[in-house]
Amino acid sequence: MKLHYLNGFILSAGALLIVAAAGLIWGNQVLAEPGSPVNSRAWAEYAMAAVIMVVNGILSIKIANEAHARQPAATPVEAEKPAAV
Repeated sequence: MKLHYLNGFILSAGALLIVAAAGLIWGNQVLAEPGSPVNSRAWAEYAMAAVIMVVNGILSIKIANEAHARQPAATPVEAEKPAAV
């Protein structure tokens, strides 16, 4: 897996999956705010949010790759110039 495939959506999905797993393993009590009622399906909501974030990440990578492929090739003169940082 190349590093440029780890965009913010994919990393957020990983964090959401960790939170969902914690809710599934230790119960939804760990996902509730102190003093608030416990949501019995909180872990599933976090898991679904992770799936949505993965889909967003895959789509954004695909769109970026397509846009990069449409860019014209650099001419030999442009290739010799140092890249702007």
